[in-house]
Amino acid sequence: MWPFSKKANLLGFKKDHQGNLMFELTEEEKQEVQKMFDMFKRPNGEFVVKAEVADEIQKGMTAQGLFYYAKDQIMQSEFDSNKDKKKEFIDKAIASISKAYSFCPLPIYMYDLACFVEMNGKINEAKNAFTSFLELQKDFKPSQIQEMFLNAQSRDVDEAVKDANLKTG
Repeated sequence: MWPFSKKANLLGFKKDHQGNLMFELTEEEKQEVQKMFDMFKRPNGEFVVKAEVADEIQKGMTAQGLFYYAKDQIMQSEFDSNKDKKKEFIDKAIASISKAYSFCPLPIYMYDLACFVEMNGKINEAKNAFTSFLELQKDFKPSQIQEMFLNAQSRDVDEAVKDANLKTG
């Protein structure tokens, strides 16, 4: 369901010896993710969750931090008049939201990816990502924790579905 051609060159991504995509978080992304974890620490610095949900919480928080980083990059792109700098911000957002999806595969992140790719002028790849979003979303049943992250991000999935349908129709 990956909407990019195999030649896609995203920031922080590389291929292993078998051709599989791998990535590392940039320092800026790591800082944003750390902010997410810091918000959930107790005053004594302790971060405690039940063992049975710890992995899902950790991945969700990492994805949420990457989402906020991507959103910030898009906002910066809208205020920059330099075409190359604007593209750099959007490229960072694309890479970051792609990483977010790999940590926590919420279909709404595929919608974000489609929007960012569209902003970069890659209409066919954006259309593929919008189509992927619609396919993923139609069968998606969020867990309680995924629902918590969607609510924390104030996501309007119904509006995203309407928009994606318009862009793929």
